[in-house]
Amino acid sequence: MGNRSFKYRITDLATEERPRERLAMLGANVLSTAELIAILLRTGIEGMNAVQLAQGLLNEMGGLSGLHRESYDSLCGCRGIGPAKAAQVKAAIELGRRLAIATPEECFWQSKMNPFGNRKWTHP
Repeated sequence: MGNRSFKYRITDLATEERPRERLAMLGANVLSTAELIAILLRTGIEGMNAVQLAQGLLNEMGGLSGLHRESYDSLCGCRGIGPAKAAQVKAAIELGRRLAIATPEECFWQSKMNPFGNRKWTHP
């Protein structure tokens, strides 16, 4: 049985394998793009969990850059993506875009490591 036909719910996974819990334990940088988008989507659809839905969306759009270029209305037309999920994805991508083009003066926050190894933002 191939991965495409394998159906499971996120709750069927061990706690340490679930995207939200992995993010909390290990940091966002260890998650795949599909897992990060799945956290935004929150839920899947019948027959597809949120990670599978996110991966399908990425495949359909040609990756993250394609997802960025896709219009809100077009996203709303994708199976399993309604107005709320489309808005969440577009908002997150826009925040990332704004951070990427921010000037150094706008980025006066410094990244520091806390004792647990997770990054936290602190004012200089």
